[in-house]
Amino acid sequence: MIFAGSKLKVSDNSGALTVRCIKVYGTNLRKAGTVGDVILVSVRTYIDFRRQKSKISLKRKVKKSQICKAIIVRVKKQIKRRAEYLHYSDNAVVLLKNESSLLFTSISGPISSEVRKANYTRILLMANIII
Repeated sequence: MIFAGSKLKVSDNSGALTVRCIKVYGTNLRKAGTVGDVILVSVRTYIDFRRQKSKISLKRKVKKSQICKAIIVRVKKQIKRRAEYLHYSDNAVVLLKNESSLLFTSISGPISSEVRKANYTRILLMANIII
């Protein structure tokens, strides 16, 4: 369950490391988000490519305190599937430019298959592990 103010890890290569949830999109009665929900986040920490000693010049896609949308891909809270329960060790998101386009080119870590129900199949195509 992701509430406003929750700290989340970013599991894509957009340059952000951690984000903080500002708002969970949905109905007015709903205050918590789960896998497949779109949320509004603020970037808290990011990778500083200028301090890396590689010769490859990488362009940062996000800045600190930038506000963008994200979709939840992993939660610590148990998810019920048929007769079994599934939970991950961390809360994680992937960043979006807007509702339809993605901000990244690859995803690290496992992705829950409940993202498919939210019509984000392109995220599943980029994932290494789908659980």
